[in-house]
Amino acid sequence: MSNITVRHLLGLSLLVMPMASFAQLNHLSETLNGGLAEKEKKVSLSFRSFDGNEASIYGDLALAYGWSRDINLYLRASGSERKTVGAIRTGGTDVELQMAWRKANLYIALGAALPSTPAQDMIAGTWTVGFSGQEGKSSAFFGATGVTSDDVTLVGAAVALRTPLSEQLSLDASSIFMIRGENTASIGGNLEDQTVLSFALRYQFSEKQMFWVSASNALGGTTGFSMSHRLGAGFGLGAGIEVKF
Repeated sequence: MSNITVRHLLGLSLLVMPMASFAQLNHLSETLNGGLAEKEKKVSLSFRSFDGNEASIYGDLALAYGWSRDINLYLRASGSERKTVGAIRTGGTDVELQMAWRKANLYIALGAALPSTPAQDMIAGTWTVGFSGQEGKSSAFFGATGVTSDDVTLVGAAVALRTPLSEQLSLDASSIFMIRGENTASIGGNLEDQTVLSFALRYQFSEKQMFWVSASNALGGTTGFSMSHRLGAGFGLGAGIEVKF
């Protein structure tokens, strides 16, 4: 992909994101990272706290390994205690193993997840496909992401953006617009589809250490939880740390 096309991606991101709001460091943030070097490893720990109807704390663990320069492996886990809110049960866990392949500006990730939630408890396929571009320290991604099982099928259009604010500070932003499937429910039990909106402010201590604070209406960091909207309105606040070695 030419530099002109990359600039078009970044420019389109800047137009779309103010309308869509922002996104956290979820599975889409990997589309902006450029991948790990061969045999490089990465560990991320984070949490997100919700109030109101959700009133839960979700924790996330993510491990990444550079199988080669083009192929990375990811193991992600998200979870929270189960609760009953009105006619809805919330919480549960999701564990996902995924392989991502990058070539030029093309990004393809395929994997499998083992959710244990009130909405889903069968093995699911997960995927993300699209195009990424980079201009200096800025990067953008446009594509689609989804989860498919006998219980649930979710498909969303995805956009992600990373904008540098200084040498060490940057803003990660992304949105998922639902194309197929319901990713939340009302307190009365009616299934609904809602756009997932969130953002993260990243501080880079060094090339191998990074900290962030975030706000999001998505539940967690796996593909499934990243596409799942919290009960009710509002954002959960969170923080996390990432270490490469």
